[in-house]
Amino acid sequence: MRKELIKYIIDGGNVTVDFLEKLVSKHKEGKENQFKTYKNFYTIFYPTITFYGHQNLREFIEKFISQLILDLGIGEHVKSISFDFQGARQLGSDRYWLAIYNKQQENQSTGLQFFIDFHQGNMSYGIYRHSDKSYVKFE
Repeated sequence: MRKELIKYIIDGGNVTVDFLEKLVSKHKEGKENQFKTYKNFYTIFYPTITFYGHQNLREFIEKFISQLILDLGIGEHVKSISFDFQGARQLGSDRYWLAIYNKQQENQSTGLQFFIDFHQGNMSYGIYRHSDKSYVKFE
């Protein structure tokens, strides 16, 4: 469906709400369960638009994480993860966040994590406990 939209745009097509409704309906028919998480056009098409366009941001964040871990001298003790504007499930997001956590944890959700969240031109950071969704230390 996303590929079809991109081809339509490249071929000079005029994207309207009506066009998107028909495109989604065509691909949704018989596969309604696959579309349960898609609440609107944004969550369907946003990842397509941002996948390549945000590559520079992804590269910057990877360098940022590596440098932060190096500067803190904790490389042998931690792992990191980040989610960009694709979102954790590729449904689109308006934030970019990263977490650094103890490598003995199964993942960032199982214990404490140092996080940095970039959202609408602002940056917040702190120590977060995912299990009870609490901030041990915020900013």
